[in-house]
Amino acid sequence: MLVGILVAILGLLPFVSSAVLRAGVMLAMAVVLYGYFTHKGWLQHEKELCTAVLYAAGVGLVVWVREPRALFGVLALAALAYQNLCYFALLEGHSAFYTSRLRKSEWVIMGLLSGMYASGQDLFLVLPFLVTFGITFLLSRMSLSEDRRIWAELAFWSPLIYLLHGIFST
Repeated sequence: MLVGILVAILGLLPFVSSAVLRAGVMLAMAVVLYGYFTHKGWLQHEKELCTAVLYAAGVGLVVWVREPRALFGVLALAALAYQNLCYFALLEGHSAFYTSRLRKSEWVIMGLLSGMYASGQDLFLVLPFLVTFGITFLLSRMSLSEDRRIWAELAFWSPLIYLLHGIFST
């Protein structure tokens, strides 16, 4: 399967702009550095934050390279991913650090989503982010349990809504 994906990627490379390729190479280097720092044990509590930023940068790479104003959405996606990763860390074991970070991320997300709505007045642009935020927000207010893990997974994979909307709306 990986060979098939690699062949498909190599087949699509000639159609990708040089700006997207450069950003992709820089992101790949950041992922390698992240792996190295994680392997060395230099990332303790920052691991989730780095993961969230790399995830959002990868998901939004083509969009923010072509439209720099979309960086707001990439930041919101990073904050949502971080909120979700903090929730998963809490599922693994109670931690005052992740509880605090989870609560702080909620304020950051609300600020970013408010800014996104104010700048574009487009509810559909903000709505999928709100769904993702809402699922994790509600779960974090309930008692932590493995039974709720599937809902947290749903929140984590909900950015597919943006991808599908982007594919079918163009």
